[in-house]
Amino acid sequence: MSTFHVKRGDSFLAVEANMDLSGSTVKAFARPYGTTETAGELAATVADAQSGRVHIVTDELDAGQYDFEVEVTQGSTVVTFPDDGWALLFVVQDLG
Repeated sequence: MSTFHVKRGDSFLAVEANMDLSGSTVKAFARPYGTTETAGELAATVADAQSGRVHIVTDELDAGQYDFEVEVTQGSTVVTFPDDGWALLFVVQDLG
């Protein structure tokens, strides 16, 4: 399971998909860890298509743990990362 960390209020989280994202659209989803709530969509953009870098807007998330995934669409093909469950996203309270 992949694990990501971001501070509460930070503008974005940078993640890398294991593919060239040229011509792709991306979406990100997060839900409180261990729940069956419907996941909320987070704004996401391709930051560097060739390296597979995606920026996910996280500034609206409260501190806590989240199940997290990124969905990539290329034409009619949809690929979800990770493909073996969910990543774990920790949003930690900042000190300032």
